[in-house]
Amino acid sequence: MRRNTLSSFVLLAVFAGSIFLASCGSNENLPCVSEGETGNGTISIKNDSGVPMVVKVGRATCRPCIIMTDTINEIGREFDGKIQVAIVDIDEDPGAVERFQIQGIPTTFVFDTSGNQTFRKTGIATKDELVSELKKAGMQ
Repeated sequence: MRRNTLSSFVLLAVFAGSIFLASCGSNENLPCVSEGETGNGTISIKNDSGVPMVVKVGRATCRPCIIMTDTINEIGREFDGKIQVAIVDIDEDPGAVERFQIQGIPTTFVFDTSGNQTFRKTGIATKDELVSELKKAGMQ
């Protein structure tokens, strides 16, 4: 019995670790936020791209989230190579709610080239608003 419990614990730990690593390393477009990087009302992310990043956290079925996804994808196409874009679905990644300190959806962030949060908005942000914030964050 004790051996089965230990085996179950080890399998659970390996599974949990693989999920964390998958969310923080395998997809370059998915921002990795660890607990040590959150606090003081702002978030830092790992951003090795050298360009600002816009991140939308929401749901695929939420109408305002869909509007924001469309806006962010449009900005991503228009400024291809000058910014990085990430869309985080809380149904697929429930841990994102805590990591990004989400209190409502959609929540949109802009991070500068060092990965520091420079903008956060819950609700719908306009294209002009996001482009302005991306320029402030270092978009060329």
